[in-house]
Amino acid sequence: MDKELLKRIYSNIIDNTAHSIMTGYSELDSILSTCSRGSLITVGGVNSSGKSSLLRNVLINQTLNNNKCVYFSLESSRENFTKLLICTYINIPLYKAFMNSALTKEAKLKLNTAINEMQDWDLEIYDCSLYKLEKIIQEIISIRPDYVFIDGIDEIRINEKFDTKEILKSLKNITDKIKATIFITTKINLGTINNEFNIPTNKDFNDSENILKYSEEVLILYRPDIYYMQDDMPEGFKSKTINIIATKNSKAIITLDFDNRYGKIKEIINK
Repeated sequence: MDKELLKRIYSNIIDNTAHSIMTGYSELDSILSTCSRGSLITVGGVNSSGKSSLLRNVLINQTLNNNKCVYFSLESSRENFTKLLICTYINIPLYKAFMNSALTKEAKLKLNTAINEMQDWDLEIYDCSLYKLEKIIQEIISIRPDYVFIDGIDEIRINEKFDTKEILKSLKNITDKIKATIFITTKINLGTINNEFNIPTNKDFNDSENILKYSEEVLILYRPDIYYMQDDMPEGFKSKTINIIATKNSKAIITLDFDNRYGKIKEIINK
């Protein structure tokens, strides 16, 4: 065999792997294989569909993979977000994050271990006090992370009266400039879903044209129970899976295990 050819192929494979987006979910990584580092990924869904949970889980996977990350939690405080992040990381029920007395001795030991481990994470967290687009961009450029997570760009749109195009265009320019991959979340409109199975599509975004234009991939989260869920719905009725619909490039649908007690998302293992 041609040694130079083999070396070139090896280098290409290694280089592509190094610059691919790795979320920690093999099927999702396959969907995002058309996107390289420095892409803008939009995650949409109705309220309580799991957008924040997905970003928290991908964030955990990235930090454990020694990537530098920055997270903008625009819909909650820094403290509350960090509590939820810890719960997802060590599988403590989310509601117990705000009830210290509810923790068992075992949970307290897990919490102590997690606190020690997370001190070494290369992660910066900003919260709802920082929703100005200009300031967010300044922080991203200053930190120069591998991955950026902006949970709730609707807060920027509403508070600063920006349209979606301005926000996405500015963020896309950042991905091109520093080659950081940016995940953003935005809400979709429940009222416009009128197909037989209530499955959301790109038409349910407020500005689908610009979302498709500036995003390398668009992912919509779909949990059937969310569209009928009441506050007093029994726990057993809630969906134990979450569907991710890729709507721009691969047009694929994948299903992941979703444990809403912890906000934990895992791959489904076929036994």
